[in-house]
Formats: sequence, structure tokens, C-alpha cells
Amino acid sequence: MNKEKKFILSLGGVTKVAALCGLNKSAVSMWHAKQKIPNGWLKYFEEKFPEEYKKAFMDEDVGIKAD
Repeated sequence: MNKEKKFILSLGGVTKVAALCGLNKSAVSMWHAKQKIPNGWLKYFEEKFPEEYKKAFMDEDVGIKAD
């Protein structure tokens, strides 16, 4: 499972993320299926959910985004 999918699941899944963002479920389902969250939303999540974001996207050993 890739980082984007793990992140969406860590926030409670597609339905929960859609509600948090004020989007319909199908929009977030597309992120989940394509394994890509738009950059603007990634920035929003990084600010709103910093711990979950770090766990999913940051390499904690060196403090940089993991590939």
C-alpha cells in the first residue's frame, strides 16, 4: 500500500476525509484509486494533521520527505 492510501486510511478512510475536506466521496475515492493527493490538499493536511502527515510522508531519520 502506498503512502497516500495509508494516509487516507489513517484519517479514517475515504468517507471521513471527504467530510473533513467538504468534498464528495467520489473526489477522495479518485485520490485513493490514483494513489495521488493534489498538492494543495497535501499542504492542508500537513498543517491540519501534522502527526499523521509525518508518519505517512516524512522520513523521520533525516526529516525530509520520503520518495
